[in-house]
Amino acid sequence: RDRSPSRGLGDVYKRQLLMSVNKKGRLIVWNINYDLKEKHIKQLFSKYGEVKEVAVPIKLENNLNKGFAFV
Repeated sequence: RDRSPSRGLGDVYKRQLLMSVNKKGRLIVWNINYDLKEKHIKQLFSKYGEVKEVAVPIKLENNLNKGFAFV
């Protein structure tokens, strides 16, 4: 059993995210600043190669990101 903290994500949801990331070859970047937008993350990772896609889930109640992103 995975003992790492899930930051509020359910275990099933977390496993589904990880399987999706493994299939698509994306990274999950945790603990990002809540004010960061997709363009900021893309700019940071572009230093290391082509970035095809960045997804930053947003909280609807405050329009801030959820503290993680997919790159």
